[in-house]
Amino acid sequence: MVGAAEADRAALSEDGSSRPPALSDRDDLGLGETGLLHGTSWLGEHARKFYLWGVCGSGKLTLEPRLKHLVRLRASQINGCAYCVKLHTREARAHGESDERLDQLVVWRSVEVFSAPERAALAWTEVLTTLARQDMNSGLRTELGDHFSEQEIAVLGAEIAMINLWNRIAISNH
Repeated sequence: MVGAAEADRAALSEDGSSRPPALSDRDDLGLGETGLLHGTSWLGEHARKFYLWGVCGSGKLTLEPRLKHLVRLRASQINGCAYCVKLHTREARAHGESDERLDQLVVWRSVEVFSAPERAALAWTEVLTTLARQDMNSGLRTELGDHFSEQEIAVLGAEIAMINLWNRIAISNH
């Protein structure tokens, strides 16, 4: 599931350093002049830099694109962020995700279209997004370990944390 992401490497500076990119370096995340953070506060602008550097900047570890979009979309559904749901649905389709699976994501526990690793990642997404549901954590870490390395679990956790941050920024700006 983890591999080099060519698109994410584009966030690096031209000299290949791992410094945080300038705000204008990349806008495929919808975060630029007309996107999610247009006209937002200092915090939003710096959060964007952190996101691009932290999640995209190193380019060393990332989730498989379809899984990343499922995780981002599920957290956005839970958080009620309409902007992010639209964005991540569109991105998931662009990476080959089917309408059938996207339509059933909200009820992923009740359908058989998601693989065991995807189900573990979606359960982890729900635990980390709805912190009040810690009862679900029992055994889930072991299940994650059956499908992902420790590094992959860390990347998954960071991805979930970042989409939750972006959901909150987007909701606070609308």
